[in-house]
Amino acid sequence: MVHCSGGWVFGLVFWGVWVLFVNSIVCLFVFYACFLFLSVFGWDCWLALFGWLVFSGL
Repeated sequence: MVHCSGGWVFGLVFWGVWVLFVNSIVCLFVFYACFLFLSVFGWDCWLALFGWLVFSGL
């Protein structure tokens, strides 16, 4: 019984580490895609969008 619960805890920890690993890969991919989008469309476009969002928020 102890061995079974130990294996279950190990599986749960392994699953948590795997989810964190996959999430970090997805976050890196999204960050890279955003960086490529910035380099293609230019920083001025994004600065204008950011300014518009800030002023619309105010």
